[in-house]
Amino acid sequence: MLPLKIHIPNFAKPEISYALHCLFEEFLGIAIKIEEQEHREHITVFGSKKNLEIRNHFFKSDKVENHYSPENVPTSISEQQYGKISCICLFGEAVLVENEDTLILHNDIISATFFMLSRWEEYAIKDRDAHGRFDFTKALSVKLDFYQRPVVNEWVELLWSLLEIIQPKITRKTRAFSTKLTSDIDDLKRWKSLKDVGFWLWHNISKGNASALKQDCGSLVKRLFNKQTDPYNNLVMLSDLAASKSKAIFYLKTPLAKSSYDGNKYAITEALQGLPNTVEIGLHPGYESYNNELQLKAELQHLVQESKRDIKLLRQHYLRFEVPRTWEIQNNLKLKVDSSMLYEHEAGFRCGVCYAFPVYNILTREKLALKESPLLFMETPYLKSKDLGKLKRDFEKIELLVKAYQGDFIFLWHNENLIYNEQRSLLKSLLSAF
Repeated sequence: MLPLKIHIPNFAKPEISYALHCLFEEFLGIAIKIEEQEHREHITVFGSKKNLEIRNHFFKSDKVENHYSPENVPTSISEQQYGKISCICLFGEAVLVENEDTLILHNDIISATFFMLSRWEEYAIKDRDAHGRFDFTKALSVKLDFYQRPVVNEWVELLWSLLEIIQPKITRKTRAFSTKLTSDIDDLKRWKSLKDVGFWLWHNISKGNASALKQDCGSLVKRLFNKQTDPYNNLVMLSDLAASKSKAIFYLKTPLAKSSYDGNKYAITEALQGLPNTVEIGLHPGYESYNNELQLKAELQHLVQESKRDIKLLRQHYLRFEVPRTWEIQNNLKLKVDSSMLYEHEAGFRCGVCYAFPVYNILTREKLALKESPLLFMETPYLKSKDLGKLKRDFEKIELLVKAYQGDFIFLWHNENLIYNEQRSLLKSLLSAF
């Protein structure tokens, strides 16, 4: 089938083209041909039966730097229902008008997709938390309670339903639900010193946790006789656990990470010991690397040399991220896939999507070779709050949503949170749902 012809305004072409590329080519697998038209304000998709006009309510000039300000972040949303498809409207109106030869969508899903994928609101809003991360409480999706909705996927489905009307014989790419159990390996040793022994034993005694105390004593005895049996050194077990249900990816730290937040140093060869070569590994760079290209480059080179592998994946430590600088650095170093896009407080869709997508640099105005494969669930906040009920509910909720869109369910479980029987049983029960 020939590419769909799309006419766009002759301003903000890189931004509009990027959003169209993601929606049509990346997510739906439909080839498009984009042409600029003078005096055009909106976007028109030409079909064999009708045309589709998507109203442009955000990009109004080529001075796009003027668009990225807190004042331009939406303050409210509305809901659009089209058949069985329900989606929100960020820009424009949740209205579809059908004329004899044209469908007119007033819900500006092009600008909204760009908003979610580029994360320009995190550049525009300068509020940061104690770790220098964007303050998630200021995110529109959190404030207006759609953080746990894959809104970009909803817009993709709305777009597809309209394309079927204007181009009846059109086809989309076939997708398959996938899961990836990932682990950020911050430490490989629980029993490092007498101080650690005293801390953990007293911690369990003071909390009245007899089961954990018993298991800690058992693992400590084993550690005294065999240095390889530290409970944190459990990557082989974690790999085996994931093997039948999910693909495993381990993000490894290097000794070059020097911040006090970087945990304890370990050798890459120690982490890889006993793991099959088929296990995928990526870089988990240090706390200070997210805006420091020289630091990230040094850590990447160290991991490549020590592992003797071509490293293309990474996840930033503490999920520290600066839009668009972190993506720019990662792209400069020819890394292929980042998986850091999750707010630290709970599971959800920071980018509004459960598909991998090419990232966009809003300052250089270019689509990068780097892709973002969004992280959707992390166990840490739930275990800290001891709310296992919410952990299970959120895990199952996100999993079902991703499965509905045949997306990629990427979740994180740290090796340090798999040292007790209860923790391993919990993860096994979650994996059994796949």
